[in-house]
Amino acid sequence: ERIRGSLVGLRMPRALEILDRVLQRVERGEVTALEAIDELLLEEYASREGRRIATAPHTVMNPLLENCPAWEGMQPGRPGPIRFPGKPASA
Repeated sequence: ERIRGSLVGLRMPRALEILDRVLQRVERGEVTALEAIDELLLEEYASREGRRIATAPHTVMNPLLENCPAWEGMQPGRPGPIRFPGKPASA
């Protein structure tokens, strides 16, 4: 239970998800305690990297779009026409 508490406190949800499976492998003698710790950390790291990579395009594109003149008026919840510089708005 202390390990679960530590994983929760450290905000390691993926490691917490696989903890029981990894502990069973330790009990069966398939892996050592050190290998089990390594597996928990690697799973958590891979999970975080996956999320970071998935959110990176959105993080990069938002400031670029917000500074684009055609983006003006296209805020979430406020649909508006796309305006291009030098072109009159269509009626």
